[in-house]
Amino acid sequence: MHYVDPCCFDRRCTHDQTDWLERGAKHCAQDMIVLTFLFAGQDSTAAAMASCLCFLTASPRCKAKLLQEIDDVVGTGQLKWEHLSQMPYLDWCIKETMRLVPPAVGFARQARGDQLLGGKWRIPDGTPVIVNAMGMHYSKALWGDDAYDFRPERWEQGAPHRFAFIPFAVGPRACTGREFTVVEQKITMVKLFQNFDFRRPAEVQPEAGYTTVKCGDAKWLGDGFKSQLKNQCNKFRFVYVYFMLGAAAIGPGKVLPLLVALSGCWAQLAVPEDLECERGPHAAVWKQVKQRFRSLLEETPGALFNPIPEEKLKTVVDETIADVKAAGGFERTSTDECGYGKLALQLLSVCLVSDPMAVAQTVQSAGESFASPVLTLLLDIPWVATALSGWPLFGLLAQVSLRKAGVLEGIVDLESIDGVNKGSVYFTAMRKAMVASDLTAMADATVKYLDNPDVAGDGGALGALTALATQAAVQSNVQERLNLINGLQEAMKKAVHNSQDLDLMLATRWPLWSLIHFTVDAISVAPPPVKA
Repeated sequence: MHYVDPCCFDRRCTHDQTDWLERGAKHCAQDMIVLTFLFAGQDSTAAAMASCLCFLTASPRCKAKLLQEIDDVVGTGQLKWEHLSQMPYLDWCIKETMRLVPPAVGFARQARGDQLLGGKWRIPDGTPVIVNAMGMHYSKALWGDDAYDFRPERWEQGAPHRFAFIPFAVGPRACTGREFTVVEQKITMVKLFQNFDFRRPAEVQPEAGYTTVKCGDAKWLGDGFKSQLKNQCNKFRFVYVYFMLGAAAIGPGKVLPLLVALSGCWAQLAVPEDLECERGPHAAVWKQVKQRFRSLLEETPGALFNPIPEEKLKTVVDETIADVKAAGGFERTSTDECGYGKLALQLLSVCLVSDPMAVAQTVQSAGESFASPVLTLLLDIPWVATALSGWPLFGLLAQVSLRKAGVLEGIVDLESIDGVNKGSVYFTAMRKAMVASDLTAMADATVKYLDNPDVAGDGGALGALTALATQAAVQSNVQERLNLINGLQEAMKKAVHNSQDLDLMLATRWPLWSLIHFTVDAISVAPPPVKA
């Protein structure tokens, strides 16, 4: 796995529309390598160095030892290439930082042949598996009782196991820039300490909306909390869903703490800068457009799991274009205004495309100006923030998916895309429930799917994602629904890396996108809980 935002290179590639499946990856190969080295490592390298400085300022002994090494080897002179290999303690500090704060908490692989994990868990051929790098890095069985501590000296003997330290993944798909980033960090750290001193402030006042968490405050992740998680995991079968998506099945209390920790309470939720489109000279017309799109999805019978009639879609698109144009919302001076509104209009417009070739490549054929925002919506912006903006973008994506699957029926092998065959029990049950718009039947089918290991591989990753989305859709507890939404987005990041992947995901007949819309959109209309 390359530690590069896949959207960075894939969004910059142009694929021959007549041959995109075969030529897409080849066309982008050189760009990927270049961008991996030049751009992808910037944020992760900067974050690693910032973390290293934090650890060192919190550990005066380690900081003093490193400063002494730099003074002895380089002094105040010019850093030379041969100096880098003469500073082992600097290397240990960087490695210890990446052990505690790896650039990615895990990476994905795919099973080659049927596997038996740990002598307990059967992994069918082709199953995506997520390797828990963070779990390996914090394992006391591997690193000792002080595994949670910053102690660079542990690296004097090297890693305890060849897979105990995997910040850059392993194998032929490991990060291509791993050596480059280490050299970058070493050079920068030396230059920083040659010219600056870093100290801990006597007191830190958090900005409004943030809370300073001290070591002693971590009791909320203690045994009692894990026990509560275990009960919830057993109740809703979170662990098995994540196992199908590749998470290590090491026990309910250990699989989900990070997921739960990532989700904030309602008081912490905030919409990023003007996603609602409530600012700017044309805010009024965009507010009308938002309500029109919401009414289209909410008032059209069966629109959740069935395509909206084309005539109705065309009417809404034409009315929207006319209104925004009349208000001047498409003028050049309004280019940066209401990105979500314009994206919503684009999504609704592509629902009107009927040419099979264009439909098969909906995201790619629409161009970079469409593919990049859609990928950013799915992979970069928290889904909760999108929900709070009020724009029903996931409902529009569901309509794109429903129409896409309908147009491609009989033209493309949709069974291969869905990962199913004619005997797929779970898929058949979910399709039947879709026709009747019966969410209860979907929930029942999902429970049976998760309880029966014989059909656990039904649908592969798409089936597992749909099962997770179904659990989120029927979850009435706000906090737990937020947790599941975060989990869904993280799983989506593992499944969608570029516009090709998204086109395939949108062609599925699983009710995945409809369930995501149902789950996420509920937050946009649900008021926050009243504080006691």
